[in-house]
Amino acid sequence: MNSHEERVEIFQKFAKQIKTIRPIYIGEKIPGNLLSNAINKYAPDVDKKTVIGLLDDSILGNGKSGVLFTDERLYFTQPIGKPERIHYSDINRFHPGRGNTVILLNDFTTVDFYTIEKDNTEVLNSFVKEIQDYNNSLKERKKKEIFETLKATTAELENSNQEPTEDMVHDTSQALNIDIDEIKKTINDVDELLDIMDCITEGKQIKKPVNYRAKNQNSEMSQIIETYFPQIEKKSQIYCSYYSGKNIPKKMLDKVVSKIDRSIDIDTVIGIIDTTPLDSGKTGYVFTNDKLYSKDTFEKTKITRYWNIKEITILDDGKNDSRKSINIKLITGDNFKITDFSIAKTPFKACLEQLVRVSKNL
Repeated sequence: MNSHEERVEIFQKFAKQIKTIRPIYIGEKIPGNLLSNAINKYAPDVDKKTVIGLLDDSILGNGKSGVLFTDERLYFTQPIGKPERIHYSDINRFHPGRGNTVILLNDFTTVDFYTIEKDNTEVLNSFVKEIQDYNNSLKERKKKEIFETLKATTAELENSNQEPTEDMVHDTSQALNIDIDEIKKTINDVDELLDIMDCITEGKQIKKPVNYRAKNQNSEMSQIIETYFPQIEKKSQIYCSYYSGKNIPKKMLDKVVSKIDRSIDIDTVIGIIDTTPLDSGKTGYVFTNDKLYSKDTFEKTKITRYWNIKEITILDDGKNDSRKSINIKLITGDNFKITDFSIAKTPFKACLEQLVRVSKNL
């Protein structure tokens, strides 16, 4: 039994205890049309292979509203507003509200949860606790495997007096039978590999900086990002990750440099919108003091200097704001469009216009 199947069993155990008149489907017994509708409607970043359960709250029984349980996240619709996506690891507990269930997160913020009746909070808390413990055990097991392999590699190098190379990352991934990207999340380059090995051999605790403090951000441009990012996030219908300010996670900076464009100067980055489902940094928008880097799925990265933008217009096709397109006309006469559904176009346009205005005065 693999880890996904074990998570399905965990969900099945608690799903039987949930008191609701709504249908609950488990694992492979979820009807294909309901699952497809749920993913298309409120969980577009979900891989079907990770789904462990579905509660259908739709009036027509078509799966377009409800709750989707996956290996690591909870997705659900709201009576009003955009759907929610929450990592199990971010949940502190469920507790009953006045007319609904309330989810208390680890950062002490709350999210209303109307889909499952409030007298099920005890069952939900038990489920989340068990799935959290299971997921943590998997991470610890994987971490132990990685470091045990690195430790063995270190000993081999010491005996042979060889210098470690980037090939070691590939060899480690093969030895553990996991994707090389999984290793590179822990080891970004050869220097970091050496630091990890030194810590292992000397018995020291490995400490990595979480954030990177940019050295050359323009304060006025950065303030524009800080002002508009919350507006874009609030009005967008699809979940994205937003990073701004002086301290942006170093891992995310490394990802966008690797996946979007290697010319990005991390010391001038003022904001990042990651539009990927797993925060991989492969698509999205990187704002620096003087440029916008934009990359959509299956497209090459577009690099645009703010001062080179002549006009920004929204192509209004009558759909919601996220479904609209932005046309950017450059002073060279060229045009390109921003069409992805991840972001609300009106606040994004306003943000970009402010960046253009300020950049022309610098």
